[in-house]
Amino acid sequence: MNPTNPSNKEYRILITGTPGTGKSTVSKLLASKLKVKYININDLAEKNNWFLGFDEERKSKILDVEKISNYLSQVSGSLVIDTHVPEAAPKNITHVFVLRKHPKLLFEALKKKKFPEKKILENVEAEIIDSCLTSSIERFSEEKIYQLNVTNLTPKETVKEIILILKGGMKKGNIVIDWVRELEEKGEIEKYLSFK
Repeated sequence: MNPTNPSNKEYRILITGTPGTGKSTVSKLLASKLKVKYININDLAEKNNWFLGFDEERKSKILDVEKISNYLSQVSGSLVIDTHVPEAAPKNITHVFVLRKHPKLLFEALKKKKFPEKKILENVEAEIIDSCLTSSIERFSEEKIYQLNVTNLTPKETVKEIILILKGGMKKGNIVIDWVRELEEKGEIEKYLSFK
């Protein structure tokens, strides 16, 4: 019996969030802790060439979300899916965890990763306007969705929080994150938005 999953319940978990929030690290740690399959949607798309084309402006491939979602809906057993594109995840997800990070720290994290400035601003803007959360709400029922503010959490601490939720230790309606209000109050919102 797995002590992390005492009921041996089947989990189909989506970990999403803006690039730079630590999705992949958290997803791999969680999958290892739960002893379940880990799937990175970008890697899956690359392996199978599941793309619709190339976005010249963003310099990135366009995922074939329908093909990916159909494939994942047929993968059996518990799994942890890692993506910043919730639309590519199958509908039979049991839990959605949206990782949120303060825009200032996200900006610094993406700069450290040597993202081009335009891409940094685009991703920070997506975090400010709740892009991954909104996409998740449009795709899944709200009772499946949990926001986690990972700004001051290590990946291990984030995984502990997730496991606590999976065990029923935290109910829906956990937190409200409003970066817009916080940045407006500090007079910093223009600094992080690409449209000026």
